[in-house]
Amino acid sequence: MDGVVIDLRTTDSLVGRAPQGPLAHVLRLVGALALGSLLGLGSAAVARADDEPPGKATPAPKAKALLEDRVGAAIKGGVTWLAGHQLADGSWGPCVSGGVSYGGGRLKDPTCYVTGPTTFSMFTLARCGMPPEHEAMQRGLRWVRKQLKTAPKKEVARSGQLYASYESASAILMFTALYDTPRPMPRSKSQLRPPQGSPFKTSDWQLMHECVKHLVGSGGRGGAQQKDGSWSYQRARKDGDVSATQFALLALRAAVRAGYPLDRVAPEVWSRALKYLASVQQKDGSFPYRAGEAWSMGMTAAGVASLLIAREQVRLRGKTPGPWVDPAVERGLAFLGKHYEPPYNQAGDRRAGIYYHYCYIYAIERVGSLARRVRLGSKDWYALGAEWLLTQQQAAGHWEDPSGMKPIATLGTCFALLFLKRATLPVVTGAAQPK
Repeated sequence: MDGVVIDLRTTDSLVGRAPQGPLAHVLRLVGALALGSLLGLGSAAVARADDEPPGKATPAPKAKALLEDRVGAAIKGGVTWLAGHQLADGSWGPCVSGGVSYGGGRLKDPTCYVTGPTTFSMFTLARCGMPPEHEAMQRGLRWVRKQLKTAPKKEVARSGQLYASYESASAILMFTALYDTPRPMPRSKSQLRPPQGSPFKTSDWQLMHECVKHLVGSGGRGGAQQKDGSWSYQRARKDGDVSATQFALLALRAAVRAGYPLDRVAPEVWSRALKYLASVQQKDGSFPYRAGEAWSMGMTAAGVASLLIAREQVRLRGKTPGPWVDPAVERGLAFLGKHYEPPYNQAGDRRAGIYYHYCYIYAIERVGSLARRVRLGSKDWYALGAEWLLTQQQAAGHWEDPSGMKPIATLGTCFALLFLKRATLPVVTGAAQPK
């Protein structure tokens, strides 16, 4: 894969396995803090000042370097595999159902999310440092552009499959990652043109605009967001869920960071989402897929990440979220800390690794990075998750997630890489939204 640039600046280090028990945790924590300072990592790599007081000890340099090398090599191998499995037409193929739904039972629709694997693969590659001008990215963009010229408007992809909110969200994530900037862009004066100084191509901005409209409509009407503030799979459906909601919010946050004037299209989108999340969170802090169903760790992580995003965006607009929001976040974080085990996406009162395992791992990354936490409860979430992922990587460089949709290797590799890269930007605190 000649010409690929692997950006390891945000790859966090772990510490060795020799010590066990409380001492091991202390060493892992201090190692993460020390390495973040040493390498000049962003704030996602260090704890909040009021969360984890810095320690004085330092991890063994050899152990620190060894784990850093292992994670870096794993990312490089995953990127090489993912780029190498692009199809001749520039895509990564469609999703094929067959996994187990959070509501129970097996999914039967043979083909869905036609653009999803391609846009999500390109989002992942971009977050791992592959530049937009790379040949694989350009081939993928040509394919995506053809699809998006009609799909978000008519909700029908070329194959005849319904176009889903997941696909709009993934396309927004792809475009904003390809045209990312070190700092948030000022708000554009037009929905159809990028803000002054943006690297966005106007034609790609307009395709992203159609995806945003697909999610939120105009004036808060006509999009996939439901009256209760959730998102459903398609605009015509009325059964919103936590899973679709998390990806919509993640994508809309990225669009706002790129300068998209979302407030002109859907000014109440964030507060409506908060109301929905309040209605489905359970007393113990957990979240189900839909109200009334059993909790799962994947959906709890998705729900907490959604709370963090919506709270951030409300505050950036100079408003105060409801008094229930902060306690809801803390209850969710406490629940995750109590039950977090990377090998299991627990559900209800049982361990259930069959539920979209790698999607859950990526959701944990979003929570930890958004919340600027080194630990969930007493657990170093990144260290535990990265160690587990390193044991699961295949010899060819990829990861496989048979608990989710096909292509299991493409999607599993994307989720694993996004976790290892700590790809989610942390929540902005104490700063106003760029005007």
